[in-house]
Amino acid sequence: MGKEDKSLKNYFEDPRKFADAWNAVVYKGRQVIKAEELHEVNSVFTAVTGSVEEERIADMVMKRTRDGNDLGILVLENNDKTDFSMPVRIFHEEALAYLKQVREIEARNRVTAKQLRKMGRLGAYYYYFTKDDRVRPVSTLVLCWDEKGWEGGKSLWDVMDFTGAEEMRETVPKYPIRVINMAHMENEEAFQTDLGTLVGLLRRKNDRDAFRNFAVQKGKHLGRTGWAALGELLHSKSLIKQAEKENEDEKEDKEMSVVGDWIDQMYDDGFNKGMEQGIEQGIEQGIEQGIEQGIEQGIEQGFEEGTRQERNQNICVHVTMLMKNMNWTEEKACQALSIAKEEYQAAKAEMQIKTNGDACNIPC
Repeated sequence: MGKEDKSLKNYFEDPRKFADAWNAVVYKGRQVIKAEELHEVNSVFTAVTGSVEEERIADMVMKRTRDGNDLGILVLENNDKTDFSMPVRIFHEEALAYLKQVREIEARNRVTAKQLRKMGRLGAYYYYFTKDDRVRPVSTLVLCWDEKGWEGGKSLWDVMDFTGAEEMRETVPKYPIRVINMAHMENEEAFQTDLGTLVGLLRRKNDRDAFRNFAVQKGKHLGRTGWAALGELLHSKSLIKQAEKENEDEKEDKEMSVVGDWIDQMYDDGFNKGMEQGIEQGIEQGIEQGIEQGIEQGIEQGFEEGTRQERNQNICVHVTMLMKNMNWTEEKACQALSIAKEEYQAAKAEMQIKTNGDACNIPC
């Protein structure tokens, strides 16, 4: 995930938030995973077989222990976009985690191999994993932060081609994975930490008033790592900058009035459905699939396509949409679209656009 991955990893380093994610979305609010039972461990899964070493890197890994006994390993994967190979990736990571446990048990058993062999607990001399040995469970939770939701498979079968070999379904494990769409999760009350605030803000991001009201009401309970994670997920430079400043000031909570100012600044700077990211990263992708998708993916290419009339209409539609949805001035909207203000005015004149906000047949 890049920066998002780093910010969310910092956020979930707190065992309380890590446990809260599992309890809220997996155990339906039941407090099964205790924060005090969790201990962060190396997120690199490595297993050595002979001279071959395999390695996979997960986002966040916690070992669960109680009274000095290992209970299992919990893995958290954050994705802002669908990883279509995720079923295979998780299968590989968990297999390495199990194999690593086997190798550790074998290493311990080698020390007492003679005694175990005399007791009949070792089969052949090269089997150091006995019939009484057990590995601890490994479980992975995938949090999808993409507004479009998870578009990939949720089991090994979903990424397999059984064409001509349907009978193999009976012999190949399905191996389902657990994926949760965090961008549209409605029950933020199920969370016990400020993760509920983060989820609630993310769900309201396309409604400025609802977002601001929720932020003013509950935003002061969102710690600085939470604001940093939200800023990255929303691609809001102003929010990221403010979170970094709060980091320097070492303030954990925010005053409500300050939160409101942050939100106003964020929207004034151009946040709306990924608009800021779309302008900066990909305006060459075009607008063939409509106004809303065109704003998200970039719109300049669309101006170069079609007849003069279509071009003029595209210019008018998008300028008007930005002025309407973002509360921008005509000049700022034209600047964001990299067109001259005079070009927009000429297009508007040719299209005989009215100046009452209903131009280009844009529905109100």
